[in-house]
Amino acid sequence: MPPDLSILIVNWNTRELLLACLRSITAPAEIVVVDNASHDGSADAVATEFPGVTLIRNDRNVGFAAANNQAYQACRGRYALLLNSDTLVPPGSLERLTAYMAAHPRVGIVGPRLEYGDGSYQISALRFSRPWDVYYEYARFPRLLQPAAQKAPRRLIPLSETEPTPVEYVMGAALLIRREAVDAIGLMDDAYFMYAEEVDWCFRARAAGWEIMYLPTAVITHLGGQSTAQVPDLMLAYRFASTLRFMRLHYGPAATLGTRALLTVAAIQNTLLALAFRLAGRESQEGWRAERRRNGVVLRTALAGTVPHALQPSLES
Repeated sequence: MPPDLSILIVNWNTRELLLACLRSITAPAEIVVVDNASHDGSADAVATEFPGVTLIRNDRNVGFAAANNQAYQACRGRYALLLNSDTLVPPGSLERLTAYMAAHPRVGIVGPRLEYGDGSYQISALRFSRPWDVYYEYARFPRLLQPAAQKAPRRLIPLSETEPTPVEYVMGAALLIRREAVDAIGLMDDAYFMYAEEVDWCFRARAAGWEIMYLPTAVITHLGGQSTAQVPDLMLAYRFASTLRFMRLHYGPAATLGTRALLTVAAIQNTLLALAFRLAGRESQEGWRAERRRNGVVLRTALAGTVPHALQPSLES
């Protein structure tokens, strides 16, 4: 008999975190781990300590969406939980997620409350981005000139601390999806190498009539950014390239061009502000160089509309 819950974990060079994540899972579940060509012994460690886990070893990094699709195609559960390798699962959380899904058949996707390692709240659900949101979330302003859109971002959703809340999308660090929803909308779009794949999935699910819910009584600890921190410039490029793909697919060419233009403005604005701070002695030489490098990556991504080719081999090869 197929299990109720399958847990899908994609790993890239987070051996100790992955093992800690697997040790934290106490709920009965089928677990599928896809290792994206790690060079830190992750796959061998899983095979040794967790022989009951289905392990897929890729000979190259195929990306987050494609690897999750591999895991999904290998699993049998009624519900599939996308779970980051840098998470920890408190007892009872997975049972609450699956029980909620079982009791609400029109809910296609549900996400838990995400917390940092110190127990503080981590953003767990948001509204979909529009071009101006992308600009305000990246652009820097002097404190006195900081716009209201940054002080109270429009994409934040008021969430109950105790009651389920309908949302536009939940974070892919821990996302539970119903098999019937996948049957209706298809797998993740593997053209998203990294970032926005769960946003796209939730958008398609909502368009097909499924509800997306946030469940605060289920908690997952998400340490955050452990794989992506290994290649920060490339991850920044993927963040915005994926956003541009989402805009192009769901809002059309005008919104895409608008987003690219606003990102270009933000990158130039950030660079000029950092230069002004540097000249005024409020920015260190190291900080100025880092800011100039980051904004160069974003500017090239905005102008090209995709990840600059020179950055890609550091992750995909």
